[in-house]
Amino acid sequence: KVVSVLMIVASGCVGEKRREWKGLDTYFEESLPSARYAHSSAFDSRINLMYIFGGETFSGTSNELFGLRISPSLVLNLTLSSAPLPRIHSGAACSNGFLFIFGGSSAERAPLGDLHQYSPIEMKWTNITNLVSGNVPPPRYGHGFISALAPQGLGNDTWLYLFGGRGQNG
Repeated sequence: KVVSVLMIVASGCVGEKRREWKGLDTYFEESLPSARYAHSSAFDSRINLMYIFGGETFSGTSNELFGLRISPSLVLNLTLSSAPLPRIHSGAACSNGFLFIFGGSSAERAPLGDLHQYSPIEMKWTNITNLVSGNVPPPRYGHGFISALAPQGLGNDTWLYLFGGRGQNG
């Protein structure tokens, strides 16, 4: 079953307060994105926005991009014609005001190895695969992809970390 219920859990546990799952569909006057699975999501704390990208819907493999804000409630359809190819199981991370999408599996279920950057200010996608130097990871899906501060002593930048996944040969 494909579901579209949005839930949160309060992660703090102070005094007698407990962690608790809460359904958020009652918070939004706008309709939420269609039901999907195998999508990627990331949170941009600078603008208090959760991005949801791609996934499998009842209509097929998607490259839709949505932004959700809890308070005040807001649902944005940010889908652009320049969006990356439709995909499932991609990685998503926010860093320095941008959303990054890496890899995933195409609608034909082929592993992807592209890196895309979304600018919410310009409302523009850019394929930056060929703009990044170094040992390029092979195409993969189902991997972990996060942003975090650079290791101590290596600058004040935010780095993107990629781990695991499944590629062409398993």
